[in-house]
Amino acid sequence: MLQFRESLKEGKIKYGNVRYLFTRMAANRFLKTKKRMSKFDFKDILPERAVGEKQYSDEEMQLLNKAWSQMGEACQQLLKSYFYDKIKMVELAKNASKTPAAIRKQKERCINVLRNNFLRFI
Repeated sequence: MLQFRESLKEGKIKYGNVRYLFTRMAANRFLKTKKRMSKFDFKDILPERAVGEKQYSDEEMQLLNKAWSQMGEACQQLLKSYFYDKIKMVELAKNASKTPAAIRKQKERCINVLRNNFLRFI
């Protein structure tokens, strides 16, 4: 917000691009916050299991964490935002200034990377 104020005072911001600037500032702030939280252990975020649902062993969880750590930050952030934070594709696309189709394809590629990493460690 301080940076925005300075730009306003210097006359760098015109009426037509204020909305865009606010959107980009919010997206950057959101991504910085999420990046700090990107290092996590899956056991910490898994919901309580329903009765009869499969329980995963410590070894399986370690393999998943290892496969997760082999992925890039962008993929980690995208998958975490989509699956655990429940952010819709449209919102993710707006934040990344991409189309929903591009985000969907990126998510598909990231899932394939995670799957391949996981299978490589088995």
